[in-house]
Amino acid sequence: MAFSFLTRPFFIQPGRGITAWGEAVIDLMISKKILTDIKHMSLYARLDLYRRFKVAAVAPGFIQPIICTHAGTTGLRIIDRVKYIEQVPVNKGLVYEVVYLKPKSRFYDDVYHNCSSINLYDEDIENILLSEGMIGLSFDQRILGFADDSGSTPVIVPHDVEYISHLEAGFFFGPTPENLNVWPGDTNVWASEDLADLERAAYPDLHRRFLINNIMHILWVASRHSFIDIEKAAKQICMGTDFDGLINAIDCCKDAGGLQQLKEDIREDLEVVLKSNGFHTLHVDVLLDDIFYNNGKNFMLKRLREMKD
Repeated sequence: MAFSFLTRPFFIQPGRGITAWGEAVIDLMISKKILTDIKHMSLYARLDLYRRFKVAAVAPGFIQPIICTHAGTTGLRIIDRVKYIEQVPVNKGLVYEVVYLKPKSRFYDDVYHNCSSINLYDEDIENILLSEGMIGLSFDQRILGFADDSGSTPVIVPHDVEYISHLEAGFFFGPTPENLNVWPGDTNVWASEDLADLERAAYPDLHRRFLINNIMHILWVASRHSFIDIEKAAKQICMGTDFDGLINAIDCCKDAGGLQQLKEDIREDLEVVLKSNGFHTLHVDVLLDDIFYNNGKNFMLKRLREMKD
């Protein structure tokens, strides 16, 4: 399994993918029309789940929707993640410690992604959208890609850390992790000097752009896929704030009381980014109403009706 932090022994998950017991639980959930949330599944397990849920069809079909309730985007396809691993993975016993640098946004010069596998790769986004599922965006600074400085150790080079089970290491790194060709130095990442120049007073505005970046990346992935309709994909994004979790929330919205103001504050910037990237069929006010409220509500009501059938 993949975890982004490791502070206690029970966070070390030495397994590989979905266990037999996990398969039985998923089968039971399917029989009761309960959806599977992939949020805390390793990438290996997620890909296993997608294969399990797909049905043979001309266009990709799934036996039921897949959801990810509170995540961010990596900004990458799976194959590209190795380009952002800073150093050879460190063997910590049952797991490998992996340090990722932060890939630059394609929409902003001062915004980046968290590309550790706790977040969604482009293939994850495609599978969720094709399954008619839902993506909830976390409001955790780290998940949205910001250099989280809430810990006790000062952040020098912006990065993210996760821990990969030895049993999944072959999938992540190949047969010999110690020989992995890591960051080549030619990819565009968040540099230490750029972080050092940031003033804390600028954080709220910057955090709004990090949120917009994650919304835009989902739409961008959808727009590049032959079987995904961009307007339908816009109905499959919602707020999955994780305010009830142990998060360092974005400075522009620290709790649910700030959602309406946040919605108003990102409108102008989001409209500019939509238009400048060719998303002319998406109206910014409709999109914001949907992401902040309608999409989540409509998805839940639809599922409740389907569970009654």
